[in-house]
Amino acid sequence: MTHIDRDKTILERILRHCERIGEDMELLGKTYSAFLSNNTFRDSVSMNILQIGELVGLLSDDFKANTQSQMPWNQIRAMRNMFAHDYGNMSTEKIWQTASIDIPALHSFCESQIHLLKQETSAQSKPKPPKFGRR
Repeated sequence: MTHIDRDKTILERILRHCERIGEDMELLGKTYSAFLSNNTFRDSVSMNILQIGELVGLLSDDFKANTQSQMPWNQIRAMRNMFAHDYGNMSTEKIWQTASIDIPALHSFCESQIHLLKQETSAQSKPKPPKFGRR
């Protein structure tokens, strides 16, 4: 698997976690008060954000470097670390802002990058015309 294929697969997995957060919000409420009042809602969103941060760590360094101006990879990874190591002290407001503002932006970014990577993969896989004496 090329690094482009690997990054595309990882972005698809990140996209699925973004979609799960969106599904939770559709099902359980799109308000901060709904988020605060439901432990399952908070835990589900938090686990999906943690998984996104874990997956970000698997993206190639080249991909992250080339897209750093569009997506704060280091901050996403840092949030994962806070969930993993200091969950009890996480700000519910920060989690809600991440779920309601940052995750939709990440979702859009992943969709566009997956499309670009598919195009890049397709261009690389096209057979090259024979050289027939032009060597």
